[in-house]
Amino acid sequence: RRSGIQCEVIFLVTSDEELLRRFAETRRKHPMSGHNVDLREAMALERQLLEPIVYAADLVIDTSKMGVHALRDIIHERVEQRSIGRLSITFESFGFKHGIPGDADFVFDARSLPNP
Repeated sequence: RRSGIQCEVIFLVTSDEELLRRFAETRRKHPMSGHNVDLREAMALERQLLEPIVYAADLVIDTSKMGVHALRDIIHERVEQRSIGRLSITFESFGFKHGIPGDADFVFDARSLPNP
């Protein structure tokens, strides 16, 4: 925004209880948890660090009671409102074992990046 590029910030939030459930379900480690930091502390630290972005966001979506399809619909509806002729970027996660999405113009392999 400071550079004059017009953009929209969409920030996703969820309750601590739901986040704990999701971490337990996926059995993934929080990127900020470590030897002396448990999951709840890591979540609190993350919220504190991201707080300025929440206040700068154009849209904050609480996903606590929302499924992936409802979230997809909200994001899709928001992106569809763009004017014709304006650049719109859609990020899509997929599994290589199922093949690359047929409608993709560009595909970037991010498997080497740490998974949060």
